[in-house]
Amino acid sequence: MAAVAIWNLWAVQGQMARLSALSDNTARVQEISINLQALRRANLRYIYDANEPAFKEAAEREGATVELLKDAAKSTVSEERLKIYNGLIGDVEKMKSLRESMGTAVNETAKGKAVLLAGGDELTANSGKLVDAARETGDTSVTAPVADLESKILLVRVANWRFLAVRDAKGPATFRTNVDRAQQALKSLQEAGLPDEVKVAFGPIKSSLSAYKAAFETTSAAILQADEIYRNSIAPLIGESVDKLKMAETGLKADRAGPGCLDSAPLDLSGFLPGYAERGALRFCRCVGRA
Repeated sequence: MAAVAIWNLWAVQGQMARLSALSDNTARVQEISINLQALRRANLRYIYDANEPAFKEAAEREGATVELLKDAAKSTVSEERLKIYNGLIGDVEKMKSLRESMGTAVNETAKGKAVLLAGGDELTANSGKLVDAARETGDTSVTAPVADLESKILLVRVANWRFLAVRDAKGPATFRTNVDRAQQALKSLQEAGLPDEVKVAFGPIKSSLSAYKAAFETTSAAILQADEIYRNSIAPLIGESVDKLKMAETGLKADRAGPGCLDSAPLDLSGFLPGYAERGALRFCRCVGRA
């Protein structure tokens, strides 16, 4: 009878340890799921607002998630879930690498926007000087083509503003078309034999327009790269990771409800404790098992 009692005690202890591991991993899986959803939001905030706290939060969530996955892998009782946890560790490490690449693109975007803002102001100021010089001639054959050039330059700036607002992949092509039209109009004016006081303003406009175009090319490329990294790599990877995590959670629930769990398995303590002691121990074990 003593041997039966000892065997039953070991069985209870084994089941308790198994249930504890399942409970701990269930809690970890839930926390990992929260982290993955938070990662999605933090990356999205950063890509649009260059929000540094969001970037830092994403890094912290990644680190915490990896540690949770490592702990889950160490204590899991399932080979299938072990593969899931180890695979997710690799996924999160990939998310980190992608986020850092996205961060580089977002930093380039922020710098480019500052250059575009200053360059746009310079382009507008130089255009204004040309318009003033043309107006002073009092000659409509001069003011009309200059006004046409001014409108084309304005369309260049509008194309830039629109792209920065909507981040449309077709935006750069529209911008380039407007730049080409403005440059062609400027070239026509340079060849038109206008007064010297008007022609002197052409050089600064040509220079500032070229610089504005170069800044846009750099900035738009960085914006589209950041968008591509998030939409085509980070977001799908997070979605796939959430799906994998759901598989692990389903397995954990099944194991907790299985025949080897204290919640569902009857306890045989008949050879362990008689009378009231037996019933008290039985109630205690079952309460602990459901805690």
